[in-house]
Amino acid sequence: MSSTKVLEESLSLIPRTLSECQEKQALCYFLTEYIVVPSDFDGIRGYLEYLRPLYIDAKPSSPLFSATTAAALAVFSSKPGRKPLLNDARIMYGKAVQLMKEAIADPVEVGSDLTLMSVMLCGLFETITGDESSLPSFGQHTDGAVALVKLRGREMLNSPISKKLFSAVRAQMVITQTIRCQSIVPLGDSIDNWQIPRTNYWESVANNLTTKTMQVPSLRASAARLLRGPMTMQLARDILDLIKEAKRIDGEIAAWSLDAPELLRYKIIGTSEEMGYVGYSERGTSEIYPGPVHAYSDLMIAVNWNSYRSSRVFCQTIILNCIERLVPPWERTITVDYRTTTRILQNLADEICASVPYHLGYPQAVYDYQNLMSSYRNQDNYSRDDSDRPRYTADPRAHTNNATAIGGYLLVWHLYVASSVVTIPDSQRRWITNRLIHIGERYGLSQAKVLASLGTKSSSSGRNGSITDFAPPRDLKWERTGGQHWRELLGYANDSSSESDGDGLYED
Repeated sequence: MSSTKVLEESLSLIPRTLSECQEKQALCYFLTEYIVVPSDFDGIRGYLEYLRPLYIDAKPSSPLFSATTAAALAVFSSKPGRKPLLNDARIMYGKAVQLMKEAIADPVEVGSDLTLMSVMLCGLFETITGDESSLPSFGQHTDGAVALVKLRGREMLNSPISKKLFSAVRAQMVITQTIRCQSIVPLGDSIDNWQIPRTNYWESVANNLTTKTMQVPSLRASAARLLRGPMTMQLARDILDLIKEAKRIDGEIAAWSLDAPELLRYKIIGTSEEMGYVGYSERGTSEIYPGPVHAYSDLMIAVNWNSYRSSRVFCQTIILNCIERLVPPWERTITVDYRTTTRILQNLADEICASVPYHLGYPQAVYDYQNLMSSYRNQDNYSRDDSDRPRYTADPRAHTNNATAIGGYLLVWHLYVASSVVTIPDSQRRWITNRLIHIGERYGLSQAKVLASLGTKSSSSGRNGSITDFAPPRDLKWERTGGQHWRELLGYANDSSSESDGDGLYED
């Protein structure tokens, strides 16, 4: 090749304008901070790992190209001196939305992974840039993604990329419908109840959890319908049935944690004090919450555990709300379910807090799972079928060494749920709020700061602002003379010595 040809090709790689140079810097930063490089870990990584190959193949005129650029510019605009790029990001986002509309109208493009990934990235853009008024937009993008999945049907399960996108859409749909207190959108006969056929060991474990947590939105829909308005004996019986249903769903989710293999379990690697974080104050400014610190074998395993915890928070809060709706305030603390539920809610919030150091890439929050994997392979009852054999060659530090922002992004929702637990101490709520603000500022996630603000508002204005909570009506009047017939109906013992965990669904 002639020196002239080499020079021409080299010059073609140099950005022609300052704007193009900034876009390339933003893209490199975004791909580095938000995408963990694919590894040999079989299983349950997020859908963004496939953005690189899709983006490489995307044309500049495609919605994916514009959506990726918009998200990259939005993230990069949070860096010092880069704030003007946010306006460029919004312009590029508008272009991406227009191109998506054109792609959805195209009978070929509407069924492509590129179009669906574009919709998901627009949802990510709202997470990066959104304020309180734009929170509904995230749900609208989720609705659009659900519609695309429904249109494509079983074809969504034919390739690894499509299947990952399907899982991501399903996870976001569960969150959106939980917030809305609406049941899961059915897919009809194309894909039975949003189920994914088992392809490997890790996906089976993750899919099993999602199947159980998908019941939570319907449970919240029932709670929203029942836990309002004047009390009648029939409503009291309906609320009792709701308690039983909440216990059933919570028990199924809790069983997932008991059945999880050791390799998927978290390890308590020490305490905040042992790691030198002793500066905790009532203002909640410590980097690590007092108590145990968790480590996980992979970031997405940590996400699954926090999904488990958040789902149980919703179930347990409904049980708490039902008790509060039925039982006078002066009798609640002597009921078994009330004491048990408040204890479980505290444990779940504490465990979410204990996962924060790992999510945010603290170097101390690492456990060597390689020896455990070797031991696990040698167990006699371990399947020798290669198609069913879990492989673990991932680095638990993967998101610490690369893509640290994705750990914060995947933690935001669960921290917000933990901050909404009505029974936790105010000091813990302040600590969670400060962590959300930290994530928002460090990684350029505006929505994290918005959720921190919402948590503060709900705390200061009373319980009616909590996302997890169906607080009793403020004008609810309790008559002491009516206490006895409520106890007979509910079967609550008026004796604090009778505490028991009942049917065992509350074991944790």
